[in-house]
Amino acid sequence: MNPFALLFDTTDFPPRWHCGSWTDLHGWIHIVSDAAICLAYAFISILLLILLIRRERIPFPHILGLFVAFIACCALTHLNEAVIFWQPVYRWAGLMKLVTALVSVLTACAMVFVIPEVLRLRTPAELEQEVERRTGLLKQSNADLESFAYVASHDLKAPLRAVDNLSAWLEEDLADRLKPDEAEKMQLLRGRVRRMEMLLEDLLSYSRTSRAVHEVEQVDLGRLVQLIWDTQLEVPAGFSLEVSPELPTIETVRTPLEQIFRNLLGNAIKHHDQGQGKIVVGAAPHAHGFAFSVSDDGPGIPAEQRERVFGLFKTLRPRDEVEGSGIGLSVVQRLVKRYFGEVRIEDAGPGTKVTFTWPRTIEVEAAESE
Repeated sequence: MNPFALLFDTTDFPPRWHCGSWTDLHGWIHIVSDAAICLAYAFISILLLILLIRRERIPFPHILGLFVAFIACCALTHLNEAVIFWQPVYRWAGLMKLVTALVSVLTACAMVFVIPEVLRLRTPAELEQEVERRTGLLKQSNADLESFAYVASHDLKAPLRAVDNLSAWLEEDLADRLKPDEAEKMQLLRGRVRRMEMLLEDLLSYSRTSRAVHEVEQVDLGRLVQLIWDTQLEVPAGFSLEVSPELPTIETVRTPLEQIFRNLLGNAIKHHDQGQGKIVVGAAPHAHGFAFSVSDDGPGIPAEQRERVFGLFKTLRPRDEVEGSGIGLSVVQRLVKRYFGEVRIEDAGPGTKVTFTWPRTIEVEAAESE
């Protein structure tokens, strides 16, 4: 007889019902109990196996694997104990007990080495305290940085105005004696001063994006966009604006949205490569509110540059060609993220399409959060 068949050979053993004086009640208590334990162990081992497979970076996966094997072996052992009442497979049951013993001893030995590492792990309460501590430090660091940017940019504007005034007086006093190249350099100096003033003003604007508190009010976005176009931007004669009728009237914070649209419309005009162009402002429903877009028919932005332009002081063209601080899109991104939205740049046929999401409603607490 081959070894495998010998494992399940029952000729030398009687069923357990015939060993001793079993009553029905006594026998079925054992059978039902072993069957219930087997089912529970099997269910536990399956759940642990699913956890081990699906959960990435689970701590101590080898220990969890040993527990799965140990509990599965225990399930089979109890199943054998119930089956033996009818089929006396004592050899197979003995082998399973040996395997269970080996796995349990291996698991116990592994636990000896793992327990010290487990004891070094921090409790959820300790982790929460650490998160709170680091969050506090991060908030303080951000507040200090924003305060520094605000104070530095604000205080630097005074000496810059003095330099601008002095250069204007010099240009006026020396107007009759300046050579053409000297006059050009004087204009270049004043241009650089104006660029620095613009940079500081945009830096101030950037620092205010997380400091300002805004009230929630009813805003007609179509009228808001048209107002920005008509009164807040220097629009060349060849440019036109198309505002989609889909732009809604919503309860929201007006000032951040106004700044976002002003920056996007200003960029669309400033970075256009032609003397005329068309800018389209659209809206569409979004899972959490609305998706607004500003599209132009300008030169567009290469795909590899679309993340870079959201960085501070990043421009695609030299500032001598296009005046700008390189902060506008950074402000847009920061404002959109403050209200849990996303902003991205896409192709618009010829041109660029900037899309950002905005919540349908804004709670006062969210609007006032730092």
